[in-house]
Amino acid sequence: MRKNKKRKLSPFLVFFLILLFLSNICLWQHIFDLTKGELAVVFFDVGQGDAIFIETPAHYQILIDGGPDETILEHLSQEIPFWDRTIDLIVLTHPDKD
Repeated sequence: MRKNKKRKLSPFLVFFLILLFLSNICLWQHIFDLTKGELAVVFFDVGQGDAIFIETPAHYQILIDGGPDETILEHLSQEIPFWDRTIDLIVLTHPDKD
């Protein structure tokens, strides 16, 4: 019969795992810093479907589907400053009201 031996991690393996963990944190922090303020995508529930509002890094505003009524205006007023009353592009994905 074999005796149960506890395995110890080698110091090199522990050091490697810590280094891997820290480099992972640094990498994700760098990725989030690159995307900060770059592209904003917001989904709105406007009744029968969803509307999508996109603001690009160049500050172009795109609205995809608006919904069957004026609910989208309430949502957009929360995302767009009150002095900005223009949308650069509106995309309708289908001819229905929703």
